[in-house]
Amino acid sequence: MKVKLNNTSLGYEKEWLLKKPAVYGIEDKHGNYWIATQNNGLFRIRDKNILHITDENGLPTSKLYTLFEDREQNLWIGTNLRGVVKLSSVKIVNFGRKEGFQDEAVFTILLDEPEILCISNNKIYRFKEPHFKQLKSVLTGSKSKIKWPVLMDIIKLPDNKYLLGGATGLYLMDNNNNLKILGLNNLIVFNLLRDSNNGIWIGTNNGIYKLDNNKTPVLQDFGIKNMYVNKLMEVNNKDLYAATNDGLVIIK
Repeated sequence: MKVKLNNTSLGYEKEWLLKKPAVYGIEDKHGNYWIATQNNGLFRIRDKNILHITDENGLPTSKLYTLFEDREQNLWIGTNLRGVVKLSSVKIVNFGRKEGFQDEAVFTILLDEPEILCISNNKIYRFKEPHFKQLKSVLTGSKSKIKWPVLMDIIKLPDNKYLLGGATGLYLMDNNNNLKILGLNNLIVFNLLRDSNNGIWIGTNNGIYKLDNNKTPVLQDFGIKNMYVNKLMEVNNKDLYAATNDGLVIIK
């Protein structure tokens, strides 16, 4: 289903692709779109065909949070209850408590070679198949006086520092685990995106923000100010896709 919403006065177009509560979406190396939902499992959109995968036909749970495609084109899925799922061309494998993951929800999966970083609440795990290792130094070693936040997302910056989003705003963490507040303390930061032009976009429970040259988050007027923006992604190096509580929207 597609519904186009145009607003030429504001200079953007919106196009709804999937009317489900989407929390995450990616485009894989074959041009397929994968959409993770809150309670409805995983969708793959290929041309006009939609494949739906749930706990009834392969997944350990239909409650999903995040997606990531690795260099071998395996799809990694962060779930709400069952750790991490690896979806390859031949099978689905679940990695959880038996492999060292001591939490339930995986909010973010980030490639940090040669391993994968997994974010869960206020913990960070390194995963090298098939074992998890909690990075206690990152979580407990901060010299900052700020209480460690509940984490939602993390991206690695070119200087090897990390930008973090969480339940109490936006943070910058240096290599010594010192935290610095960048703002949005009264908002939930669900997702962070670095685009092809090195712009930093922020999905919150109050629409989309973007960091200016002074690293100050500025609200963007896309007509979705009051929406929960759970995931942002860039397609074709120009279009911004936003997975919201009302569905998936394209901002051109």
